[in-house]
Amino acid sequence: QTLLEYLKCKKMEDPTFFYTMQIDQENGQIANFFWADGQSIMDYVCFGDAVSFDTNFQTNKFEMPFAPILGGNHHKHTIIFGAALLFNETIESFVWLFEIFLTAMSGKHPSTIFTDQDAAMAGAIAYVFRNTSHRLCLWHIYLNAAKHLGHIIQKHPEKFLPDFKRCVYEDRSEFYFQKKWDELLREYDLEDNDGMSNMYALRTKWAAVYRDSFTSDMNSTQRSEGMNNVFKKRFCRKLGLSELLVECEKVCNSLRRNELEEDFNSR
Repeated sequence: QTLLEYLKCKKMEDPTFFYTMQIDQENGQIANFFWADGQSIMDYVCFGDAVSFDTNFQTNKFEMPFAPILGGNHHKHTIIFGAALLFNETIESFVWLFEIFLTAMSGKHPSTIFTDQDAAMAGAIAYVFRNTSHRLCLWHIYLNAAKHLGHIIQKHPEKFLPDFKRCVYEDRSEFYFQKKWDELLREYDLEDNDGMSNMYALRTKWAAVYRDSFTSDMNSTQRSEGMNNVFKKRFCRKLGLSELLVECEKVCNSLRRNELEEDFNSR
């Protein structure tokens, strides 16, 4: 009820403020909830071609994943296009969120969306964002390589990761990417490695040669990781829902002040 009162006040202040919630039919509690103010919606019109999405923010009393949708402005600074609180991280919750996000943003699909390797997220993106290129965060790709290939990295500490990186960023043609990949597998005896096989199966989502859409110089969910630190500092305790919205608004205002300062400096 407190949250609804807060939202009514926001709507009176800003008629373009958008919010919607999904109610659990069995117990009447909030299942999923999304909101975006008028400035975020305007920012998305200008800068919504490349977005970053992550759910690694546990910042409220109810342990609901907090999921901001982020992008970059004309100063390459992070901006928030909208945020959600999700009941869980299933394909159904993600489909609900992405469909509502498109409704809020007048149906405009991003050119590219960056996420980690979450299967439910990938399924929802393929279902909802049919006109969007789904790219995997390169930082997570390197992290997974380090996890599955620790013995190789230990054996060749100076050599393997640079060779792997050269393969990832090979952008001349698929032929040269394939050539470098095969050489990498042969040189480090990884032809039968499951981790590398799984990675190769997803190559169109991370290898530079398959990048076919505008990315605004993004190649990872680094914006989400960076904002995670900002939210951690701001959300120093477990917050109620309306408290979380207030703190999130303060973060947005801080980012927008920075943008105005940069606009002034550039003029």
